[in-house]
Amino acid sequence: MFALKKTRLVLSAAMLGLAGLTAAKAEPITYFMPEGIDYDIEIPTPEDYLRHGLGDKPVRHDQMVTYLTALAELSDRISVETIGYTHEGRPILFFVVTSPENHERIEDIRKAHLDRLNGTAEEDDDNEEDSDDPLILWFNYGVHGAESSGMDAAIPAMYHFAAAQGEETEEMLEQNVILVTAILNPDGHSRRADHVETYGGKVAVTDPANEQHNLWGAARTNHYWFDLNRQWLLLSQPESRAWVGKWHQWKPQVSADYHEMGSNASYYFHPGEPKRLNPLIADKARALTKQIANFHRDWLDSESRLYFTEQGFDNFYVGKGSTYPQVNGGLGILFEGGAARGGKIETPAGERTYADGIRTHFRTTLTTIAGAMDNASELKAYQQDFFDTAEEQAADDARKAFVFTTAGDSSRLHRFVSLLRQHDIKVYRLADDVDTKKHSYKADSSYVVPLAQKQYKMVRGIFDQVTTFEENVFYDVSGWTLPLAYDLDYEAFGEDLFTEDLLGNEVQSIAEVTPAEPPLKARYGYVFDWSEFYAPRALYRLLDKDVLVRIAEDPFEIRTPDGPVSFNRGAVFVPLIRQD
Repeated sequence: MFALKKTRLVLSAAMLGLAGLTAAKAEPITYFMPEGIDYDIEIPTPEDYLRHGLGDKPVRHDQMVTYLTALAELSDRISVETIGYTHEGRPILFFVVTSPENHERIEDIRKAHLDRLNGTAEEDDDNEEDSDDPLILWFNYGVHGAESSGMDAAIPAMYHFAAAQGEETEEMLEQNVILVTAILNPDGHSRRADHVETYGGKVAVTDPANEQHNLWGAARTNHYWFDLNRQWLLLSQPESRAWVGKWHQWKPQVSADYHEMGSNASYYFHPGEPKRLNPLIADKARALTKQIANFHRDWLDSESRLYFTEQGFDNFYVGKGSTYPQVNGGLGILFEGGAARGGKIETPAGERTYADGIRTHFRTTLTTIAGAMDNASELKAYQQDFFDTAEEQAADDARKAFVFTTAGDSSRLHRFVSLLRQHDIKVYRLADDVDTKKHSYKADSSYVVPLAQKQYKMVRGIFDQVTTFEENVFYDVSGWTLPLAYDLDYEAFGEDLFTEDLLGNEVQSIAEVTPAEPPLKARYGYVFDWSEFYAPRALYRLLDKDVLVRIAEDPFEIRTPDGPVSFNRGAVFVPLIRQD
């Protein structure tokens, strides 16, 4: 077994072309690593592969993929899978880090964890607080492409997980399953690397006015300029669908989210501003976050570093990486470091470096793990209680279910149901027709979301219309009631309308598009309504095939074999005449 392992090490190193490389003259890997820990010399350092020191220049996405994948091949502590691809075809990697012994039973660990939260665990294993199973910890690196240290901190973290030796490391790996998404925004990351390389040179320019530092807008977003840190709720992008699907497969107790802010700022970590808190977030979550924050504080104090906490950043919008976990049974911890996007930059507090930003984020990765381990029993008990009491809280809610439908647009309806399922929310078909003062809900085209379920708070996060807060100061997003965004007909049913008899079959999964029956053969032409969700896609496909189409400028009515049908302006008419 040992000989086989050694052979893998040699082959993987050869694949990377590491033989005889010499590290560039920059910050050595020892600059980043904790003191007093030995590292396996068979595991290549980032310097070995990159040919330059961390923070010396941007790490391209392909370099990061190759190096981190090689670490997974070399180490029996790490597994890797590709969980999705960006619009530009770049892979999104997901790593599971834990002890070799835990890896051998990793699926059992995951399933037992979810079974306990769902209340389906075996009788002898239904108490999470007393369980010896490891903590589940999640780390987001690089959701904003311009925030360089937030991405590249994954590199020393993964090297440490693969190569660190000693009893302390073994204990960390045995007691935790560490989940790492690296990186969350490959397309934005690649634009950032290109921008810095384009405007950079061998000698760093520290003037903040230099174009090398001016890349916030261009690289922050994904290919289509979506801010992916607003996507945990909306899930319109392939990147966010990949992470959230994996997040719910694990439901971690702690999620850490790494970012950068303005260069003149110091360092920030959650908990956030006390008054700027979503009402769905429990006080206990904030208290536990504060207990973990003591570990960040102790390390930063040990190096006489400036930092701030409990101010500036809010926890309102449930679609951010550090807020979403808090309405799904875990803790979300935001980290923000002062940026040095071009490598080095002058600030009123002196020169700030990219390498120092990477080091600080990496070291607070370790303090997050240490803080979680120190509060393990409380974290497990809190998460278990979150789900155990969800239906009790729903019983005290005057609303018992949300019922919704759409006016003749099944694609939009099905897309919304698919969104709910991605958030692990239970959805049922409506069993019988229901007419209210507002709407008519037909059983064949309506759905029901009962509040009495484990995801009670997430249901409220999606359906509630919250308009007042203790302090109405928002970082950005202030409204996100999704049934309104999807233009649904919906309402809350109380005890006067809702009974268990209205719950039809539970929806496990649903296709976003229901194939339609083809129309009768036309003698003159075909018409479809522009209000349908997939009408733009249909129009594009017609144009792509060089089909002539006309757009109605006014409402009209036509006679069909089934009788007269009315259309609004914007309807698409496909005539038979003049078509090739």
